[in-house]
Amino acid sequence: MYNIDKEEKAGFALGESEFSAIIDNKTYYCDKTLLIKDFIDGEQKVILFTRPRRFGKTLNMTMLRTFFEKNLYGKDTSHYFKNLKIWQAGEKYRQQQGKYPVIYFTFKDFATDNFNDAIEFIADEIQRECLRHAYLQKSPRLDEDEINKFREYKAMKASPAALAKSIKFLSGILAKHYGTETVILLDEYDKPVQDGYFYGYYNEIIRFMRALLSGAFKDNPNLYKGALTGVTR
Repeated sequence: MYNIDKEEKAGFALGESEFSAIIDNKTYYCDKTLLIKDFIDGEQKVILFTRPRRFGKTLNMTMLRTFFEKNLYGKDTSHYFKNLKIWQAGEKYRQQQGKYPVIYFTFKDFATDNFNDAIEFIADEIQRECLRHAYLQKSPRLDEDEINKFREYKAMKASPAALAKSIKFLSGILAKHYGTETVILLDEYDKPVQDGYFYGYYNEIIRFMRALLSGAFKDNPNLYKGALTGVTR
């Protein structure tokens, strides 16, 4: 158990799953940053964590995002890790901090009883990530067609077929803009499939999710590392 400021009385960040907020607020944190070392050292490109809820999966995912993501808008994030175990693991790992563009999606709040609403939820999540990377609209390394397509995703105007290719497309233009591969993180990837099963639109959602995940994580030349969490028992 680690407290960033041992001279200051610490509390527990109950219900908080944003890594940076826990460190900023100087609350107790069980140091799991050596997961980053395992993530880097592992031969596999994609890993899957399957645990029931309340096991800290989302916190680990936001930790990975904070560690790997390039310093957007000039914000340095290395200070979040300098007193944690990953920083003590060696220069090899410190050099990885802030090196990659990151795509981060979460389906933890997904709750729909029909396929159309499911697609709208996913489109909204993709829009949120596009807004986070809105600077791509002015990238000198992207061509006009790529920027226009990005704007379609950002405006939630893409068709379901195009939406299924969104993560792969976004990883491609991020890699082109930065000149490096992308880290892709997807929290509770299986929640749409669960709801599809319970509410009778399983066949539609499973086809969509298969295309979405295959494009993102299978044979994607722009992928450095990927992580998914799942809640299915």
